[in-house]
Amino acid sequence: MLLTGAPFTVAVTQLPLKSQAVHGVSPLDAGIRLLPFAILSPIGSGIAAGVAGKGKVPPAFTNYSLAVAMSAMVQVRTMGGLVGLAIVTAAMKSYIKSNLAQHLSSAQIDILLKSTSAFETLPSEVVDVVKAIFAEGYNLQMRIMIGFSAAQIPVAFLMWKKKQILV
Repeated sequence: MLLTGAPFTVAVTQLPLKSQAVHGVSPLDAGIRLLPFAILSPIGSGIAAGVAGKGKVPPAFTNYSLAVAMSAMVQVRTMGGLVGLAIVTAAMKSYIKSNLAQHLSSAQIDILLKSTSAFETLPSEVVDVVKAIFAEGYNLQMRIMIGFSAAQIPVAFLMWKKKQILV
């Protein structure tokens, strides 16, 4: 569950920010662009639960501990999301700072990292370069999340037992 929280939290947080910073859309438009993801995410969860049920994936809890198990899963998923968000934010900030240093002053970089509305104050000759560096920073975040997602596969196989536990 720790690994599942990171990709979802990062996507919901960073995709609208990328839309605003790189594509120059308003916060409202960025939210609207996130709607297909927000609508399809619960549908995908339902499909995954159906597939797991048909594949007889064993439950990680018993019926008498259902409430505790569900609460623990939510907490661990949230913690995983926060850890994942911290990792990708640190990676992107480091990437942006090192790559923008040759184009902007450290004061300009600090202002950009606080608010992407600072793009409007940049000289026109560097705006495209800065947006490209931000875009690559967001791509770096998504590559890290691909790693988190891929790590879920062997973890899921660790739950598999030749003789299934029936509750």
